[in-house]
Amino acid sequence: MNINENNKLIAEFLNAPCCQTNSPQYDFSDISIEDNVIYDGWVYLKHMKFHQSWDWLMPVVEKIMNMIKPEKETDGWYAYYAIENNLCLVDIELTYRQVNEFIKWYNNK
Repeated sequence: MNINENNKLIAEFLNAPCCQTNSPQYDFSDISIEDNVIYDGWVYLKHMKFHQSWDWLMPVVEKIMNMIKPEKETDGWYAYYAIENNLCLVDIELTYRQVNEFIKWYNNK
């Protein structure tokens, strides 16, 4: 998956409603992200910054960490704890990658 596909996966995980236009827009008015690319709550998919901004990624991490921990020895369990470890390393790229792995696991369970 590319960055846009991964960011779309995250937006859908956050339940951000989508308005399909030539370039899809998502409603982030109920999500606490402040950024100049968000206009009246709406942001184009191509402007999402989950992959490069802690301000964008942390609400996703918070939602995941507030969920029930997955059972041991599942892909979700490995991704969940990898997110925690990567946060300790302050590594946004690895955290972003594991967030996407967790969401893929969560959507398929």
